[in-house]
Amino acid sequence: MIDKPVEVQLQADMLGKMWVVFGPVPATQDSLTIQQRRTTSAIPESVNIGDKSYWGQVVSVPDGRLNLGALFKIGLAEENPPYHVGDRAYLMAEVFCAETTDLLVGTGADWWMKWWIDGLPVFDTLAGGNQSREFSCFDHAFKLHLEPGEHQVCVEVRSGSTGWMLASTADPRYLAQLEEVCRAGEAAHLAEEQKREAFLRQAKNASRMKLVVFGSSVAYGAGADNFLGWANQLGQILESRNWTFVNQSVGGDTTEKLMARFEDDLLSQHPNIVILALSLANEGLLANPPAVYEQYVRNMRKLIQMCRSHGIIPVVSNCYPNNGYGGEHLAYVRAFNAELNRWPVASIDLMGTVDNGWGRWPEGYYQDAGHPNNRGHFEMLHASAPSLFDNLIDPLYSLPSPLPLWARTTDRTKESGPLLEHRPENPLRALTCVYAVVLEANTHSSSVVFSAIGDCSIGLDQAGTFVCTLPGGQVLNTGVRMKVHRPYQVGITYSAVRQRITCFIDGVEVAQASGTIIPNSFTLGGGLDVGAPAARYKDYVIYRSCLDAASLASLASGRWLRSSLHLLAPLDDTAWQIGIPVANYAQTGERLIPRGDAKPFPQQAVNLEG
Repeated sequence: MIDKPVEVQLQADMLGKMWVVFGPVPATQDSLTIQQRRTTSAIPESVNIGDKSYWGQVVSVPDGRLNLGALFKIGLAEENPPYHVGDRAYLMAEVFCAETTDLLVGTGADWWMKWWIDGLPVFDTLAGGNQSREFSCFDHAFKLHLEPGEHQVCVEVRSGSTGWMLASTADPRYLAQLEEVCRAGEAAHLAEEQKREAFLRQAKNASRMKLVVFGSSVAYGAGADNFLGWANQLGQILESRNWTFVNQSVGGDTTEKLMARFEDDLLSQHPNIVILALSLANEGLLANPPAVYEQYVRNMRKLIQMCRSHGIIPVVSNCYPNNGYGGEHLAYVRAFNAELNRWPVASIDLMGTVDNGWGRWPEGYYQDAGHPNNRGHFEMLHASAPSLFDNLIDPLYSLPSPLPLWARTTDRTKESGPLLEHRPENPLRALTCVYAVVLEANTHSSSVVFSAIGDCSIGLDQAGTFVCTLPGGQVLNTGVRMKVHRPYQVGITYSAVRQRITCFIDGVEVAQASGTIIPNSFTLGGGLDVGAPAARYKDYVIYRSCLDAASLASLASGRWLRSSLHLLAPLDDTAWQIGIPVANYAQTGERLIPRGDAKPFPQQAVNLEG
């Protein structure tokens, strides 16, 4: 516990000599919030993450090397269970500058880290890890521009497979060495940017693009008739859209094997885009989950970097079912899929199309324990929209942050129809649809509808309770009564292979039923023939996969997911025009079109009272 927070205030050039440490935080737990990383007062005695409080420890670090594994007394070899790869620690320090300072910070970590200053991100190695086994203050260097006064530094350090360490210094005695490290890093970054810009110019001028699938047996088509699996079916669709398609997948391949044949089998094809399509099962997850998981994460990051260094845009498919998986294996599969969603790379959520809920293939959808059959491949095909690849020019695409802005409907009648309508260019099977809604008046009737997916709609009953009306007329009562002026996040997931429809409110499952949805249209602000009450909407999101409960909770907490993102409309447009699509930040190019008499009011903040 921190008795005197002022004791951890340091002169800026002493950064790295003393930290307040919070942890260990399991990889499966939530992250520290933006507000917690941007504390304007003294460093807190404790932080709350999920349902647990973590008390700070003031730790002196004379040599700049902090062994977090030793601090938490949980070494890999000695303890059972050990800490897991990706567990997190948060380090905070207050630094003081008497005058404007350009501070040069050197750092290294075992194995991933991210730095913030006054709540703003300034440096991280989340994409590729430390890239050095030295774990010294001279692995990386970055500059901080600090104005006079107090500043708060926060560092997240994620454990590797063999250690958990942060090395850092801002000691002016090492200025020359740190400047050299910084110059080398800037030169490497500039070279990467120049390569990327040259590639983008070439890609935009090319009349025909080329995509290569680079993976293992499922990507090759094993289990499907004539090997016409999900990847090769996608290739046929892309070839009809003026693409050249090549499948360079080999049964049994792993991340190590892909790196070994990277030059001969991938670079030789000169692709514009590559889909990296592997599995944790091939990697050896069934035998040694912790070590295999870390190897897979590390090598997949490396493969992404290798692709980008040669001007190739990477797309990563997530891990898919295997009938040999148990609970521990499924936890690692989900951990990787969650980790993949945090990377700035396009990805395909195969798991969300064919999972039976326990990490295995559903009955009737597999050829053998490791491979889908024709039906399984068909479902996996629908995890990505072909238009994604048409629009995937920028490999550093990043999602916008959820916005505290709201669009507004007017009072509506049955004849007015929906506010917004989306008709997918390519069919969906599994899906997730999420949005936020605020009711502005107590207007309840049997015809209140907020949104619809085909013949499935969600709205309010006469008592003001959220209800989901399924195709055929069955009504699911969520038990959640809506309050006026209070925002709610509404979520609907659908698994085509399980024929399961699930409703979520604010990230919590509230109702579930068997049924079939034909997602040929999506509407917001009423159904196709039913209007909506006076309500406001924002952050309308559609995924081409059935997300699990943890993913819905992440969305409810404001964390976007990238995998199989079909449509992302913050609804923050400054103006709407009937028939003209509103902004969609997903890279699919799909269209969400205003249909009714409505206009946005993005300047109006939501009233949380009532």
